[in-house]
Amino acid sequence: MCGDWNLNFMLDNIKIQEVKNLLESHNLTNIVRSPTRITPTSESLIDVVIINKQNPELEISAVDMGFSDHLAQVIKINTGKENRNNKIAMRRHLTHWHTTFYNTWRTYKY
Repeated sequence: MCGDWNLNFMLDNIKIQEVKNLLESHNLTNIVRSPTRITPTSESLIDVVIINKQNPELEISAVDMGFSDHLAQVIKINTGKENRNNKIAMRRHLTHWHTTFYNTWRTYKY
């Protein structure tokens, strides 16, 4: 499970301890350890990634994507399988409407 739980896991209070105990009773744990929302006046860990405790070796990091006040959580799971040559490709899907709009806009006389 993952997401913004709006519970600050950096705090040590009864509410947080109850949630941690509930997770523990189901053999689950939060693997995020650093703040996920940072403002000029505060830091909080409210975006969590909950896994079972028998999960394989993994790495987690927080990344500022630049369009939110929350950091993105990136998880790398070591499955023991050979790494394939993965390629990342970014494409923009243009429909007929996009092309027509662009051609109309481009030829418009101001």
